[in-house]
This record gives sequence, C-alpha cells and structure tokens, in this order.
Amino acid sequence: MSNPFQIYYVPYDTQRPEYENQDIQINFQTYSSLPIGYTPNQQIQIARNIVITEDTFLTQGNIAANMSITGLTLMTGVSGQDDSFGYIPTAFTFKFFGTNYTNSSNAPGIYWNTNNVIGFGTGIGTISWAANTGQGILLGNTDRRTNSYNYSGTLTFGQTSYINTVLRAQNIYNDNVPNAISMQIRLARSPNYQYVEVRMSTVGALNGNWNITNGVAFQNTYGSFTWANGSSIVLRSDLEGSNWTFYNNYYLNF
Repeated sequence: MSNPFQIYYVPYDTQRPEYENQDIQINFQTYSSLPIGYTPNQQIQIARNIVITEDTFLTQGNIAANMSITGLTLMTGVSGQDDSFGYIPTAFTFKFFGTNYTNSSNAPGIYWNTNNVIGFGTGIGTISWAANTGQGILLGNTDRRTNSYNYSGTLTFGQTSYINTVLRAQNIYNDNVPNAISMQIRLARSPNYQYVEVRMSTVGALNGNWNITNGVAFQNTYGSFTWANGSSIVLRSDLEGSNWTFYNNYYLNF
C-alpha cells in the first residue's frame, strides 16, 4: 500500500472525494475502496481495525507535550537527586545496538540518568558522558537535576508497543529553579522500526550534549541541534536499535 487510507486522523462523516481511489487495509486485507457493508458514517468504528503503514507514524511539525502524570508511576531514587539513575520497566522488546534491554526494574535494562540520558545496561550516574561512558541516548546531557520522572506501563497502538514517560528537571543541579525543563518522552517498537520521541514543553537555558553512543563511539546522529520550547523530535532505528536517524520538528501521530 503506497497510499493508505488514513481515517485514524480524519474523522469521516460525509462523502470526502479526496479519499477516493486510495487503498484501505482492514484486518490485513487490502481494499481499493470501502468494502460492501461499510458506509462513510461507520469509519470511526472501522478505524479500530486498520493497520497503517509505518511511514504514516512520522508526521512533520511540532506537537504539544502531554505532561499529565495521571496513571503514571513515579520513578524512585531520582527525584531531587544528583548524578543518579532509575530503571524504566519495559515489558516489550527494545534493542539498542543489537542487545535487548527488556526488563522489569533492574540491570541490565533501560534507565533514566538524572543528567538527561536514556541509558541501556547497568545504571550509571555519570554527569558528562564520553563516548565510552556507557550506551545511551543523550537528551541535552549536562549537570542537571531531575525533579520527577514518571512512566507508564506498556501501551499499544495496533501492532506497536510503547511506553510514555514525563520528565521535570532543573536546568542545572544547583540553580534552585525546579521544573525549568519539562518533556514527554516515548519509546516505541513497531513491526519494522523502533522510535524515541521527545516532545518538549519547556527547555533549559543550557543546550547540553545531544548524541547517541554505542558505548564505544558517538554516532553524531543529531547533527547541529538546539532544543526549543514546544518543539518535538523523533529518533528512528531498525529493529536491532542500530542505524539511528534523527527527525527534527517531527512527532509520532499516535
């Protein structure tokens, strides 16, 4: 399907000619038009069964972060702490440079380093990450203080599994201005790709280090990048967690 019928995102209650002659996929069967028995005013119901192609997840533009922590769990051991870490329980497969870091709440696993790093393996509380500090995704790494980090259980969208997390942090450890940084971070795995999405509500004055390291060398995935209030970014990899690609001013539309 090169041009899927994207009714997830356009509620359809009247005849819309721009959607004619586009493929639709219901329960893994492809149709050139709505199959017999379905009418336009039923498309909200139909949408629950549609499998959307991978590239439709990536949407250009920025989207507001959802900073609600209702239903999320507060990570222990990181609130107000300096140079600390806590594990993010992950029930679905999520690989980083070939290793699966699915784990409930201990090492080796996926963890949050309070200096703005998503780490993989055994937790490290290091302030400034060098390429060989450990495996990680640096999200403005510098000497910061996490005020709170909340995480969800496993969520699903079709065949994609993901977790939702909410970060509130100080720009630097000793500036005494809590919650200057606020971000929604989601990790997702679909049948074809893995994603890390960051929606930035507010950002600190220090840009910090944005990079990805496999524990040996920085990948320089982001290029030249400066965070901004209200912006969003996506990192996408293959299913081995290698070959990361950076999408600035993009978000995942689920």
